Amino acid sequence: MRARWHTRVNLLVLAWLAAAAVVAIAHRWVPVAEWLMVHLLMLGAVSTAILIWSAHFAEAVRRRPLPGGHRGQAVRLAGHTLGATSVMAGLVTGLWVLVLVGGTLVAGVATWHAATLVVQGRAARGGLGVRLGWTARYFVASSLVLPVGVTAGVLLARTDLGGSVEARTYVAHTALMLLGWVGLTVLGALVTLWPTMLRVQLVPGAERSGKVGLGVLLGGLAVVVVGAAVGLLVLAAGGFAVYLVGIVVVGRPLAAEARRRVPDTFASRSVGLAVLWFAGSTLWWGGSLLAAPGWAEAQAAMRAVIVPLVVGFAAQVLLGALSHLGPMIMGGSPAGVRAARAVVERGAGARLVITNAGLVLFVLPAPSVVRVLVSMLVLAALVAGPVLLVRSGVLARRARRGAPVTGALA
Repeated sequence: MRARWHTRVNLLVLAWLAAAAVVAIAHRWVPVAEWLMVHLLMLGAVSTAILIWSAHFAEAVRRRPLPGGHRGQAVRLAGHTLGATSVMAGLVTGLWVLVLVGGTLVAGVATWHAATLVVQGRAARGGLGVRLGWTARYFVASSLVLPVGVTAGVLLARTDLGGSVEARTYVAHTALMLLGWVGLTVLGALVTLWPTMLRVQLVPGAERSGKVGLGVLLGGLAVVVVGAAVGLLVLAAGGFAVYLVGIVVVGRPLAAEARRRVPDTFASRSVGLAVLWFAGSTLWWGGSLLAAPGWAEAQAAMRAVIVPLVVGFAAQVLLGALSHLGPMIMGGSPAGVRAARAVVERGAGARLVITNAGLVLFVLPAPSVVRVLVSMLVLAALVAGPVLLVRSGVLARRARRGAPVTGALA
């Protein structure tokens, strides 16, 4: 039952990824293509995956199902999909009312998701085996940040914004969505997911670092938003510095666990590299704001960091996590899990080198023809991930039905 559920709902994630790839290939003929690519990946694929897997992790660490079960999750996923589609349709067509309606729906789903996690947490208090149940607080916090970020995004879609107001709103929106909604979720999940991927135990102090880190991360994010609201660039830059400290606090146990067992799979290496891109991009963002003479320049500087964050961090952590969780959830048997994981490992080294070396070349000053060529190579390396995930899902299904899977690896 669990395997069937995850197979079905993660098809939504793969559909969003496919749409993003199509737009990336045909971007010259697609209206607002750059904006659309980012949002198909972030508001579409990544956000859908967050709703699915934060629910899974919360149930795992608290050992208690979410109120409403899969039916409630399905309604939330449907609502988010409809809302995200409406937002994108509104931007493509220029109909702001569609953006407003879609944004309201996305924000409502996130608030409902947060409330469901809170109710589950209250029911789990005092129960046995919930030592790491506190990690779900990251998911509650990120879900409450999302409506604020969506509100800023809906305001940005208006055509009557301009000047420093638009730039400040952009800074707040991107920080809330990438550092808040995505960043908090990822860092909270990695407290338990990372040692599982490496097959090691949590290091001493990991729980304390995770709890303290959440407060530091939220504090830094709040300072960024306040700085943007009152128009103080130095304050917003300071918020990024505080957030970076939070990444270090949460990341120190992760680094210690990686020293115990060096990442040796595509999933663990992809996630590890993604965290490095996240920390580096956060530092880059803060430095750019500190050096910017005004908010317009700060907005332009932040846009330059979007590709490393979206591709280097979000896309890599999504594909890495799915490459680990997909075979594990859907394998059906030890043999099925091994066969499915063998599929997602195909060309792992080449894919990681192309993606990360290509990103480095992309962000460096280079002729446009080089950037286009590199972007196509990176896109091909990334697209291979979902293709292999689908293949591994087919093998997992065969394994659950009792069919032999060894021959399918050829």
